[in-house]
Amino acid sequence: MKRFWMVHVEASPANSSSSPTQRHLTEVDALTEAARLVGGERRNAYVLEATYLVKRTEPPVVSEKLTAD
Repeated sequence: MKRFWMVHVEASPANSSSSPTQRHLTEVDALTEAARLVGGERRNAYVLEATYLVKRTEPPVVSEKLTAD
C-alpha cells in the first residue's frame, strides 16, 4: 500500500472535534490543504504522514511498513 498524508487542525473551544477525513497522496497536497484550512484562523494544523497499516488477519494482528512509492 502506498503511503499518504492527512491534515489535523487543532480543535477550537466551540468545536472539540477536528478529525482528519481526507487522504492526500503527496506531502505538497497536504501542506496546501493545511494552509487553506488555517487561512484567517488562529488554530494550528498538523500534517500527518501514515507510516504503518495495522490490520487484523485471522490471528495474528499484522503491521506493514508503508513505502514511499
